[in-house]
Amino acid sequence: MRRLALTALFGLVVLPAQSAGVEIDLVTDGAPKATIVVADRADQDVNLAARDLQRYVEAISGVRLPIKTDGRRVAGTGLYIGRCEPSRDEDLPPVDITPEAFAVRVRDGSVFLAGRHGPAIEFAVYTFIEDRLGVRWFWPGASGEVLPERTPGRLRVEVTSEVVVPDWSPRIWSGNSWYPSWKDWNRRNKLSIGGPLPCRQFQNRIQAIFPPEKHAKIHPEYYPLVNGKRWIPQKGERYWRPCESNPEVQQLIVEAAAEWFKANPDSDSFSLGMDDIVHMCGCDQCRTWDASPEDHTKRRFSDRHYRFVNLMARKLAERCPGKQVGTLIYHIARPLPKTVETLEANVFGYITQCAPEWWRPGRKQFDMDLTRAWAERCGQLYRYDYWGLGFLTPRYCPHAIDEAMKFDKSLGLRGIYIEVYTCWPNTAPMIWAGSKLFWNTDLDVDALLEEFRAKMFGRCRYIMKRYYDRLEESWNTRRSGRLTWGHSNVGVNARAMSVRDVDYCERLLEEARRAADTDVIRQRIDIVATGLEFGGYLVRIAAAADALSRIRIDSTPSAEAALEQIGEINRLESDRVAAWRRIRARKDLGGETFNALAKYSRGRKFAQATGLAAGAATALPRVLGWFAAHDPDRASDVADRIRALQGPLGKLGKAWLFVQQSKPKNLLINGDFEARSGSPAKAEKDWSAAGAPPGWSTWTTGSQATRFSCAQGEGIGNSVGAGVANSENACFLQDIDVRPGQRYLCMVRARRIPARGEGQTMLSVRWRRPDGSWLLPRTHEASVNLSQGAGEFEPLMLLVTVPAGAGKLNYQLGARGQGAGVAWFDDAGVYGLGDLSVGQDTLEYEEMAISENRRPKG
Repeated sequence: MRRLALTALFGLVVLPAQSAGVEIDLVTDGAPKATIVVADRADQDVNLAARDLQRYVEAISGVRLPIKTDGRRVAGTGLYIGRCEPSRDEDLPPVDITPEAFAVRVRDGSVFLAGRHGPAIEFAVYTFIEDRLGVRWFWPGASGEVLPERTPGRLRVEVTSEVVVPDWSPRIWSGNSWYPSWKDWNRRNKLSIGGPLPCRQFQNRIQAIFPPEKHAKIHPEYYPLVNGKRWIPQKGERYWRPCESNPEVQQLIVEAAAEWFKANPDSDSFSLGMDDIVHMCGCDQCRTWDASPEDHTKRRFSDRHYRFVNLMARKLAERCPGKQVGTLIYHIARPLPKTVETLEANVFGYITQCAPEWWRPGRKQFDMDLTRAWAERCGQLYRYDYWGLGFLTPRYCPHAIDEAMKFDKSLGLRGIYIEVYTCWPNTAPMIWAGSKLFWNTDLDVDALLEEFRAKMFGRCRYIMKRYYDRLEESWNTRRSGRLTWGHSNVGVNARAMSVRDVDYCERLLEEARRAADTDVIRQRIDIVATGLEFGGYLVRIAAAADALSRIRIDSTPSAEAALEQIGEINRLESDRVAAWRRIRARKDLGGETFNALAKYSRGRKFAQATGLAAGAATALPRVLGWFAAHDPDRASDVADRIRALQGPLGKLGKAWLFVQQSKPKNLLINGDFEARSGSPAKAEKDWSAAGAPPGWSTWTTGSQATRFSCAQGEGIGNSVGAGVANSENACFLQDIDVRPGQRYLCMVRARRIPARGEGQTMLSVRWRRPDGSWLLPRTHEASVNLSQGAGEFEPLMLLVTVPAGAGKLNYQLGARGQGAGVAWFDDAGVYGLGDLSVGQDTLEYEEMAISENRRPKG
């Protein structure tokens, strides 16, 4: 944050030191000495900031300052907010700096809080409240608010004339506006919340220029060529790009940009960015823009994308001079292009990275080297990062975030976009410190963290330092089975912390509770404890399931040990359900965070929580198989013990035993893959029947490197297996007609070659409406991942209930992020459970899915 002194007549000058402040009395002898004056017709948020100023002065002094909203001059001291009657042009910040800059001016015993736009005026007010009154908002809600010691009947502040320019502009957050108090926190901590923002348009919106209902029938050539055919999206479908080499497509984009700027004259930019794109055009002309013929197959699109961006930037510079073109340097367009040496001067780019993943060996250096190289090619570079990803366990790494921001600032990066989606009780010090670094990146992060602890926890701050230090140490620790990303993957969340660390942190919180000397500090510690509690159950269940998967069942004692471990996992799961129900009902930041993260994942991550016991699901048939083969007299008793389990494992056990004993019909066609001829499945618009086993289809993100196969000797007992290799994201899939309310057990046996290879091997269920469209929202979808190290065939199982509105169960055998690996499947099945009662689901977020380590594209 640059704080620059103002002169009276000539605007901005840079001085080596701040000029002396002026002391202003706001309250004296129990009476107001100042009036808050808001510009006439100021917007709602500016008036809200003025009322906050009034409220905090009263909270500190006990005296309520009057507010006038007509902008007129008042007698005595005025706190003038926005352009009021006594304001002057030179009170405003310079026009040629970021529109988020604001000015503070002291003149004739009054204070002028000025900006060229509403949000900048708000920033001036909230900086005054923070810096001059000493108020802090450490986390959302009243429990996160800290005021200085009260001074009844008097309040004097020292104010300096200055222009304040944020180090990062804009400062955009997503995923932190679920509740009114969260929105208030965003405003008070001066995030970019509206108004004209510099270089804001960079995200994927280009598809909106080509709605299929307008162009598809007349101009199918506008759409991407996929597998030799023009791929026409459904209405509202986002993850595709038009045929960008088509001159008519280019002209329509130029016209759309011109219309955008006409409708949004305050906007300085138009987006050509792309994000999680699945369908890229494969026509000959588009492929000439790739650096090599294999780029399309391997989904390397940096050269094509930045050639297109530069071409459009040149066209737009002629049509819309002075305007900018934005893009996202991400995913299939994140690597440096080989044939594009530099981006046009009117192009800006937001480059992605995940600084919280710098615990991975080599990741920090890779990100820094790539950012440094892009800074040489793009004159206007911004940052896009992922701080939270909806993690339910502590994703706490303030020093990595601080280092990343300071490095970026040293390269001249200008603004920042953060996907926050954070678990507030776990990460509040990091999130608050980050909001301060946005304005002044030179601040000492350790001093910020200490301020948080001291003001929030008082005499407990040293205990809480040990607590947060352990969270950060745990996050930065490599451990077996830990994967990355974790956006909607509870397994990744659970393995980001150890049971030992959870135990240690619980003891520290109990120590802090005993040491707390006020109710508000105890309340804050209790809120912190909710975050550790609902994540700690996941950590313990995942560790227990991993331990179970390592038990080799080769004797009655080992089978008994596995059965005991199944019971322990079931107990932990039952405790988790009860704890989560209790936390969900809380009316504080702990309960709000729980429900916000459920909304963020649309319930899918919370549904996965019932499935962390993947090792237990795999162990059920192994345990029963051992007793049936080696101790048949006890097999019936063991089956009864499994049926008696009350949690999700009990439900799954009952369903699995029903299928083994009743042998209902397998509803899948060719579930064992033995049929080598027969009627192929109907090919959907982006599915393929070519090369698929009879009755099945295949789907892939578009990478032609993916290989689907059926091979003798790759299945169980040397039978036929179905394989997916070299997949970025691909699956075999098949539809089954169903009715809402019906229950099914979905099964398959799977293995991975090599056993500890890259990526995920999974069984998934999605739902389609009777007309074939996908059922939304995706809350009821379920997925189970093969455990790491599964080189032999292991069972994957899902117990699902058909949701309202569904008419088809879409069964998928998939693989993601494989590298050079291969996933093999055999004995796929879907079995109706008829009238079998397995009990009701325990939380509306949860569908019975035994799963782990699922990672979405990102």
